[in-house]
Amino acid sequence: MRHAKGYRRLNRTHEHRKALFANMAGSLIEHEQIKTTLPKAKELRPIMEKMITLAKRGDLHARRQAASKLKQEQYVAKLFEILGPRYKDRQHSMLMRLAHARQWRIQKTLSSRCSPLKARFTLSYTRARRLAT
Repeated sequence: MRHAKGYRRLNRTHEHRKALFANMAGSLIEHEQIKTTLPKAKELRPIMEKMITLAKRGDLHARRQAASKLKQEQYVAKLFEILGPRYKDRQHSMLMRLAHARQWRIQKTLSSRCSPLKARFTLSYTRARRLAT
């Protein structure tokens, strides 16, 4: 039975997952969108939403909490100075399916933050394929 299994393990140890998501969160903060696999993107969404919530608060304690999760200080600075005020009144993040990589049988996604007008949505496979090329 699958009771109390709250997250995907992604065939990694706890330390490796923690480092993976810290690096992915930093890349998403730096570039504001990243390409990754669908399970990783689904696991990254709540982590990034918590980071954005900390940035919305904007106090010193929130900054230190974010710094404990992220690898570099430049990510914390951008998160609190640029992204926090930008997403002050927005609530959703967006995962967009790009394509299906046949050789690995995985789905690639584009993870980014969205405007309040574009709530969560997923593109169909054919439309995402046209956009990816």
